[in-house]
Amino acid sequence: EQLIDAFESHATVYHYNRDCLAVLFFSSDDNLTKQTRTVECIFERSIIYEGLPIHFDAHIGYARLSGDDRREVVNRAESASEYAREMGMRSALYTSAMALDKRQNLILMGGLLDALHSAELTLHFQPKINLKTGQLVGFEALSRWQHPTLGNVPPDRFIPLIERTALIHAFSLWAIETALIKFNSFKKQGVLTVVAVNLSSHNLINDEFPKQVIHLLDKYNVDSCYLEFEITESEIMRNPEKAIERSEEHTSELQSQP
Repeated sequence: EQLIDAFESHATVYHYNRDCLAVLFFSSDDNLTKQTRTVECIFERSIIYEGLPIHFDAHIGYARLSGDDRREVVNRAESASEYAREMGMRSALYTSAMALDKRQNLILMGGLLDALHSAELTLHFQPKINLKTGQLVGFEALSRWQHPTLGNVPPDRFIPLIERTALIHAFSLWAIETALIKFNSFKKQGVLTVVAVNLSSHNLINDEFPKQVIHLLDKYNVDSCYLEFEITESEIMRNPEKAIERSEEHTSELQSQP
């Protein structure tokens, strides 16, 4: 009812998926901005259900009708909604660039498994320098992907895709193993320092993760004090209490490594 009121009763609301609503409405471009803000305000307020206030997060995608079939229009609206979610926006209007991004994402997703077992994926090791002393204090392992048809794919493009799948666990273990191999290479050159690897929050909820890391440390004969894990703030803030709890548990397990 609130959605229909937001569009001044010139709308039809469809519940077409478990957690998705579709709204068919007519609006001029001038009025769309106003209506968009009205709808955003609806989802910013808590809803009272059986006396309890319930707040939920929603992302809105808009797509214009232009003679396309209904399924195509819904697909475009879904693409815009997904874009809004990924960009941290409440809503987004579909553009043709989103279709290109979606097609490229499908290509990337299809090539991820092969990339893990080929030379397409590499780690670059960026020195970490103490600004006060100018001394080297470690290296940060940064992943790069040289795709056979798309060329150089930046990590902020393919890592979010990996995190949507179970491949994130294999990818993280590949990164750790590659970093340990490089650590031993540095050691032979007389450079004994910490190597940092970026992790996903998904690794923190994997009960097998500490055992897998300990296995790799043993395999390459590396003391755990030379391996650091970094997790972005955005990853931790999705569930800070759980992330901290699991981080402490995993750290304890790794430190108890004989």
